[in-house]
Amino acid sequence: MLSVFGDESCDESGQRTFAVAGVMGTQEQWEDVETEWSERTKGVPFHATDCDCDRGEYEGKDHKENKKLYTDLVKIISRSNLMGYGAVVDMKGHDEFFHDVISNIPYYYCFRDVVVWFARLAYLSMGKEQVRFTFDMNTKTNPSAVELYDYFANSTEWAYSSY
Repeated sequence: MLSVFGDESCDESGQRTFAVAGVMGTQEQWEDVETEWSERTKGVPFHATDCDCDRGEYEGKDHKENKKLYTDLVKIISRSNLMGYGAVVDMKGHDEFFHDVISNIPYYYCFRDVVVWFARLAYLSMGKEQVRFTFDMNTKTNPSAVELYDYFANSTEWAYSSY
C-alpha cells in the first residue's frame, strides 16, 4: 500500500496562485522520514503557510528560525525516497478566462490532477500497489472532493480506478 498525504495552499491574498500537492511513499519510506521530522518539529504539527508567515504556532518566534525550520523540513523530504507532485492554477488567468465558474473550481482541478497523477504512478509501479489518499479537511470543498474521488475510484471507464 502506498500513502499520499496532500494539502492545498494559496498565496496570502488568494489572488495569485492556488495549489494542491501531495507526497507519496510506502509505509517504510514514511517511517524513515517520521523520526527526523518529529525531532525537528518537536512534535508540533507543521503548517507551511503559518510557518512561512509567522502565524499560529510560529507567531512571536524569530522569522529566521521559522524559515530555517521550513528549509530543514524540505531537506528532510528531498533526501527521502518519497515522491511529490503538485498542481497549480494561476488565479489571475483563471479569473480572466473563466470568470463565470464557481469559486472552488481551481481546487477541484488541482485535486483531480494530483489524484490522477498518483493513481497512474501506482499503476506504473513494480507492484502495481493501491494508494490511500489523505487530504487536509477543507469544509468548503470536502463534500464535493469526496464525491469526485469516489467517482474516480469507482469508474469502470478509467484504467487506474482500482489503484
